[in-house]
Amino acid sequence: MLFRSEIKVQAAIAQNQLDAAIQLGLDFLENVGLSLPQQVSPSEITAAYAENDALLEAIAIEDVLHFDLMTDPYKEAAVRMITIAGLAMYIANPELLMLAVAKQVNLCLQYGNTSTAADAYATYGLFLCGEIGDLQQGYRFGKLAVKVLEKYQTVEIKSLIYVLFNGFIKHWLEPCRETLVDLQNGYRYGLETGDLQNAALSAYCYCAHLFACGFNLKELLKELERYGEGVESIQQMGIKGWLEPFMLSTAQLLEPSSDPVLLLPSEAAEKEALDNYEGASDRAGIFLFAFHKSFLAYLLGDRKSTRLNSSH
Repeated sequence: MLFRSEIKVQAAIAQNQLDAAIQLGLDFLENVGLSLPQQVSPSEITAAYAENDALLEAIAIEDVLHFDLMTDPYKEAAVRMITIAGLAMYIANPELLMLAVAKQVNLCLQYGNTSTAADAYATYGLFLCGEIGDLQQGYRFGKLAVKVLEKYQTVEIKSLIYVLFNGFIKHWLEPCRETLVDLQNGYRYGLETGDLQNAALSAYCYCAHLFACGFNLKELLKELERYGEGVESIQQMGIKGWLEPFMLSTAQLLEPSSDPVLLLPSEAAEKEALDNYEGASDRAGIFLFAFHKSFLAYLLGDRKSTRLNSSH
């Protein structure tokens, strides 16, 4: 039952049908005894993280590595399904993922590790760093995820753990350039194991970090185009859509058009692109498109356009 559900969720994500992927995941979780709401309140998230904090008062994060394996097949299936549906939740309903991963970690802290527990710890670390602001605790969970991966040698999630740690956690406490090699490795591992979703996510994070690190624009554009073609070739069109604003803004910086604040040839084309992101419930795509327009406007001193684009 889990395998069939996994395939359906992964197929929906690959086609950028994010709401459908999330619903499939929630239906499965309900069937194995974990009920999660579609709409998550801040109080539910706060309560879930507080419950884990209470458990961690008696447990050192590093000691979780030595926990026994979980024996309840339903709880193990729940932990695994949240891993499978996690990317769709992250893109379209991050509040839901924030709650779901807290439940994942709670199950592991109470009932033991699973072969995919490394994902729970890495994603939890991501939210501790990026949402809650606890960089030290988040980094510790990220390092725990890497060690759990090494212990259980779960090859199928190797790309996932590499991209979560190097794409979303490591740069908070270490130089961003130190993430680049392992993000390339994450892309390669994903291709080798058939984890195309996280291969594409690794490619995106690698390119985003190159952009942030201030690499030469000509070399940056070559890498963006190379990885963009790679992501498209493995049919991960949602993530290809995240790379496009990077390519468009970099190209504008190299050779500005008659209206350098436009990413696309016309305002109508830009509206259509935004409508496509919105139609797919792709919050990340909307943000990236608006960010790169604001970025160009800011560099060109167009403060009015910067403010307008930031309002997206």
